[in-house]
Amino acid sequence: MIASDPNVDKALKIFLRVVCVLLAVPFLAAWAFGHLIMAYGGFMGTAMMNDSGKMAVGLQELMMCGVLFSQLLTGLAGIPASLAFFWWSRSLLCLKIAGALFGVGVALLIGQLFLVWLILGND
Repeated sequence: MIASDPNVDKALKIFLRVVCVLLAVPFLAAWAFGHLIMAYGGFMGTAMMNDSGKMAVGLQELMMCGVLFSQLLTGLAGIPASLAFFWWSRSLLCLKIAGALFGVGVALLIGQLFLVWLILGND
């Protein structure tokens, strides 16, 4: 049986930590950039969705806030997802939290868009 050298194990662990941090930072930056673009598009889309005038102004404002809140939830999911890169002992918990935040945000967004479809009619 070959005995492992503690210095090699320590150096390997340090190397893996550095690699994971170098992967987590671009992941979080890309996630944040993508969600900023999605939030901007969502805001513009919900601002223009009442062209026909069928929806009350208050309901449209509520839908705009709801869409932006759902995108905030999906955007916040990137934080625990990026923590899973280098917090090895809690990576599964971080991924579960990220998945829950993302799932709730997407479900809220789909529910709101379905509600708008019902209100405005499926013309």
